[in-house]
Amino acid sequence: MNIDEAAVFIGISKRTMYDMLAKRQIPFVKFRNKYLFRPESLRRWLADQETKQMA
Repeated sequence: MNIDEAAVFIGISKRTMYDMLAKRQIPFVKFRNKYLFRPESLRRWLADQETKQMA
């Protein structure tokens, strides 16, 4: 999925996505100057974030 789809998928703005990418806070693959996201990686990342907040 692309950056627009990923932002909608996890419920954040596109601007926030770019900020998180710059800080390498979210899993992505860069391919030919495009950021791509795997839904299963984003789901796992979200679950990890939830666990960290509960600890």
